Amino acid sequence: MKHMNTQKFEQFLETHGWGDVPISFLAGDCSNRKYYRLGTKNKDSVLLMDAPPPEERLGDFIEMASLLKGLGLSVPEILNADLEKGFALIEDFGDQTYSRLLAQGNDEKYYMIATDTLIHLHKTFDLKKHRALASFFFLIFLPGNWAL
Repeated sequence: MKHMNTQKFEQFLETHGWGDVPISFLAGDCSNRKYYRLGTKNKDSVLLMDAPPPEERLGDFIEMASLLKGLGLSVPEILNADLEKGFALIEDFGDQTYSRLLAQGNDEKYYMIATDTLIHLHKTFDLKKHRALASFFFLIFLPGNWAL
């Protein structure tokens, strides 16, 4: 299967009890990260994130997840991580992506949820307190970017 060089993370999976489960490639994103489902989507599964350093900074991802969770948002739980190698086991939210939900109809509902989430972030994120993470939010929180 394409993208399935599993040798580089076999030891990590063995160490955390996921060495003998089916692995399927899910997707990459707009970065160098790749995601794999361990197990089956209908029963006990987690995602393996392969975020190769130095291009990817897994510590920033984990810090952002913690920050968003602290702001009351739903984020995948980080179950285990190896920052040096760039591997993380994260909670599997399933296959219902935002784009798939929109394609099923009821667009207004999902756009309202997205809008409410952005408003919540804008109201609760303290840029001064989280300067190191500002690059993740620069478009959302630049002064004057909101016309509400």
